[in-house]
Amino acid sequence: MERTLGQEHPDALPSKNDLAIVLRGLGDYAAARELDAQLLGARERTLEPDHPLASLTKNNLADCLD
Repeated sequence: MERTLGQEHPDALPSKNDLAIVLRGLGDYAAARELDAQLLGARERTLEPDHPLASLTKNNLADCLD
């Protein structure tokens, strides 16, 4: 999807979020943290920094830091 739409296209970002959720579930917090950080940057650039999806990503990133 990223190849077709681009890495920061709003329709491609949910796939990154889903992958980060799976990685967290598998206990791979380092990989999930990296993906969530990329996702947060993309969401803050394409949406507003205080957009609900950006806030959700911040929360997911915090979960990786526990």
